[in-house]
Amino acid sequence: VTLIESLFNDKKLLSISDIYSISKDNLIPYFLNEESILKEKKSLGAEKVYNSIHARTELKLSTFIAGFDIEGIGVTSTEKLVQAGYDTLDKILSLTKEQIALIYGFADKMALIIEEGLKENASEMRYLVENNIITIKSNQNGLLFGLSFCFTGELQSIKRTDAQLLVTDNGGIIKSSVTKDLNYLVTNDTESGSSKNQKAAKYNVTIINEKQFLALLRK
Repeated sequence: VTLIESLFNDKKLLSISDIYSISKDNLIPYFLNEESILKEKKSLGAEKVYNSIHARTELKLSTFIAGFDIEGIGVTSTEKLVQAGYDTLDKILSLTKEQIALIYGFADKMALIIEEGLKENASEMRYLVENNIITIKSNQNGLLFGLSFCFTGELQSIKRTDAQLLVTDNGGIIKSSVTKDLNYLVTNDTESGSSKNQKAAKYNVTIINEKQFLALLRK
């Protein structure tokens, strides 16, 4: 049984927001036996968990929503919603299944499940944000804000998923294909005759390699 399960079973936690109001004293019994509690009344484990909870009160919108464990909506899928223009909590919570289904990667059935999941958790999400328990981190000051990137081929110094995370963490947008409005195609084979390189040339999209991409983050 995990700590979270034990806290729920003992009714110390009834909702996600309760996690942020739990005290160190509430946590101590789960790390010490009764004899130790009477003698010490403290626990390094309880303190570590408490500090860890309160060290993460500023979150990206996608991380915040994914934390509610709604079926079909993790960090990656939330990023798709953000990149489609639904870049605030209010915008995401007001999404209809029809709007979700229009976004690439979301089928009608999944759109309905997501709509229902967001409605079910909306009041608690708003409570956490409106009471300043959680702050949604803005990416508008990010080095890549508003710029779109498509990655193709292998990277050498970083995993593609980590590179994509660097983009979104800095306010950029990830695209899975080369389109007219793409800003950068990132590839270590800039002279390749691949279809993506050809499309990039056709649409006058800037083609850069991995080193040049990482340099954008050091400006």
